[in-house]
Amino acid sequence: AQEMRLEMAHRKPVTRDAAKEYRSADKAGRSRILDGLVQVTKRNRSYLSWLLRCWGTTVVEYRNGQQVRIVVGQRSPRRRVHRRYDARVASALREVWYRYGGMCGKRLAAVLRNQLPILEKYGAVPPDPQVRVLLQRISPATIDRLLQAEKRKLQLRGRSHTKPNTRLLHQIPIRTFTEWQTALPGEVGADRVGHDGGLGGGEHLFTLLVTDRRTQWTEPRAVRNRAQKWVFRALLWIRAQMPFPLHALHTDCGSEFINHHLTRYCRQEEVRFTRGRPQRKNDNNFTEQKNNDIVRKHVGYPRLETAAAVAVLNRIYDRLRLLVNFCYPSQKLVRKVRQGARVRRVYDAPQTPYQRVLAASEVSDEAKERLRRQFEALNPVVLQREMEELQRRLWRMSGERTAPSADAG
Repeated sequence: AQEMRLEMAHRKPVTRDAAKEYRSADKAGRSRILDGLVQVTKRNRSYLSWLLRCWGTTVVEYRNGQQVRIVVGQRSPRRRVHRRYDARVASALREVWYRYGGMCGKRLAAVLRNQLPILEKYGAVPPDPQVRVLLQRISPATIDRLLQAEKRKLQLRGRSHTKPNTRLLHQIPIRTFTEWQTALPGEVGADRVGHDGGLGGGEHLFTLLVTDRRTQWTEPRAVRNRAQKWVFRALLWIRAQMPFPLHALHTDCGSEFINHHLTRYCRQEEVRFTRGRPQRKNDNNFTEQKNNDIVRKHVGYPRLETAAAVAVLNRIYDRLRLLVNFCYPSQKLVRKVRQGARVRRVYDAPQTPYQRVLAASEVSDEAKERLRRQFEALNPVVLQREMEELQRRLWRMSGERTAPSADAG
């Protein structure tokens, strides 16, 4: 028979009722009561004997060198917990978290340890020495706990806009997620995110995202629609912004990528062009995971249609790309460790894409020096403020309708 055991919430009523019977019972009765309580509560017999004898009486205990009077069987006085991270620390932490795109605790801890003096310099965080020490010491788990209420406010949903083109699929080789373990800087993946506001019909804007597999360097660009000409033009712009040459391009099976124009261009430029398997987003996982972290967190889900919205969205991305690549740390999966039925994921230390590029021996010294000068001239506080103003302007454009463009082919 299965051994019976009381839950913690039921032990106290059972012990209280047994105490009344215990005091009036003879020696054999008390022994029988103790045997029953030991079996159902799994407590020590000597402790239960003391508890039944003293139930309801007042005893004195010493806590931290001080006498505390407690009544046996009643809830003891709550100990005073000294809060190390007070309202000032929580307020400064929320400010930094919002400015850095709502990242997780592990990445935000790296920001606080490396970039807090910059934030104080430009007035994003009050120059309080005590708050500075606490923020640079705070653990990732505590960060997530203090920001738990704020994170509940950010719950977004998306939809897919992939429309496959089967005419060229057999001419473009497949590259699965298992083949990206030894990628070099310049081997990138591309994906696009739709701004349809939940209504897939009609012409609306898209964001093209290109992410380097090795360094996590990411470039976003807004396009008018899914037409090949706009996507190709955005790819050329993004290639010019990358700090290293383009060696390989990986996309999904959408017709905006799988077309003769882009295939011919990659062949002429000696860029390896590969694709993922249909309905297998994990083949382009390092780019897919940026859709929410970069686009949805900073743009949201409004419907955008007009050419003016393209211009404002690209002005946002001009600032966001600097923050993401120079200021926002990211983590990469190093390995998976199986422990029985569970799989534990091990990640590397949080680093910004800028730091990963500097650590890559394949990137030229001239390119690294240009990035250092660019980083030294950055003001993340001003970039964030300008981006917030542009975001408000973009959201006011939400729902503005336009006739189909004459050159949207």
